[in-house]
Amino acid sequence: DYSIVTVLPEPVVCLPQDSFISSSSSSSEDKFTWKHALLLVEMLLLTLSVMYVEMSVVPALPLISKQYSEFSAWTPWCLSAYNIVGGIWTPIAGSAAGIYGIKWVSLMSLSLYVAGQRARALSRTIWVLTAFRGMQGFGMAMFTLCFSTIKAVFPKRIIPIALGTVSSMFSVGLGLGLVGGAATISGLIQTTRWEYLFFVSMPVIILLIIAFFFTLPSIQGRPGGRIDVIGAIVLTIGVFSLLIGLTLSETLGWTHPAVITLIVVGPVVLVVFVLLEAFVIKHPLVNIRLFISRNILLINLATFLVGFGIFSLYQLLPYVYTYNYGITSHVSIGLLMLPIGISQLVTSPLAAVVAKRVGFLSLIHISEP
Repeated sequence: DYSIVTVLPEPVVCLPQDSFISSSSSSSEDKFTWKHALLLVEMLLLTLSVMYVEMSVVPALPLISKQYSEFSAWTPWCLSAYNIVGGIWTPIAGSAAGIYGIKWVSLMSLSLYVAGQRARALSRTIWVLTAFRGMQGFGMAMFTLCFSTIKAVFPKRIIPIALGTVSSMFSVGLGLGLVGGAATISGLIQTTRWEYLFFVSMPVIILLIIAFFFTLPSIQGRPGGRIDVIGAIVLTIGVFSLLIGLTLSETLGWTHPAVITLIVVGPVVLVVFVLLEAFVIKHPLVNIRLFISRNILLINLATFLVGFGIFSLYQLLPYVYTYNYGITSHVSIGLLMLPIGISQLVTSPLAAVVAKRVGFLSLIHISEP
């Protein structure tokens, strides 16, 4: 997913630090070292762990709703709070990484994520639960920051393979998360408390934070740069309005005045955000002008459509298995969906290798049905 790397306002220049890149010769710049391999493994484990946590929550929603029965209508916010904060923080984190460096923004985002994960597991009210679920949304920026790190420090010949491999872990984590979450709450591992879902991957993420501190290179940011506060505020209003409207539609209905207002206001504010970033703000949060290029625009559009299709597939298949085939066990559904993730784990890096030989456009044409 090359388009996600464009979140940073300007290209990141990797300095010859931590032995990742040496300016002595062009051959050394294209050498894949053990430090690259270690960093790639860390990003794979991070993506797998985070996606595992996010998907393992789904089987627990009925238990959460039952535990807070008087506020059961607020249960969907356990998912929405994460998306709202993540949708707002991701572009801000990309801009901050370009100023202060990817390493420190990554460590901060991860620390907030694991702190929210810990606090959420100990929450005793739906309000505290939702608030710390939103705090976990800061971890969503890690996916963009991982892609930016690969683009900045990996040898050019390895970048497509690394991006494909990390991207494939999304599907693997989703499949394992559904199985693991269902196994946890159904008592297959001697527990029925949904709170334990958030303790399963916590030690792994804490170890990854420590590993990133020592292995993630300190890439210099832009001297004198600053975060676009106005753009961040406008983006927050737009994303918040749209996602709140979509969430409320489940309980109030699509024809409710509040839902209609929020769903209309959200896109309008986002259009204002685009205009401000493109023509008014001197140091924009997102460099909109990059998307004016025909090739970049088409790549981002294709990426969005493919990503939306894959995400929708994971959302739709559980209902198909339940209502068409009578499968009600989340463990069984997760096992049925797991082959999708495993196949992507194999085909994503393989596609990058093949594309380097036959051309990316040729491979896309071959993949068309």
